[in-house]
Amino acid sequence: MMPFTDHPTHALTAEMTVQELYIVLGYAWYHAAVSYGAVTAAHNRLAMACKVALREAGEPDQRIEDKLAGIMLEMGVQPSG
Repeated sequence: MMPFTDHPTHALTAEMTVQELYIVLGYAWYHAAVSYGAVTAAHNRLAMACKVALREAGEPDQRIEDKLAGIMLEMGVQPSG
């Protein structure tokens, strides 16, 4: 039996299209922006994983940022920085 910890990490693997990655990125970013605590942390990690996967799929950083800005505008959520 493995010892219990409040902070274990586990890798998730999913085959997703670029379009699906953008959808999940937007969903995760939105929920990170409107949540608190562990929920925010989990959604931030998911959003970061989507950005990495999009880069690995050949999506340029500017396109990722532009798409994310469009998602923010559509959802009516603005960055706090």
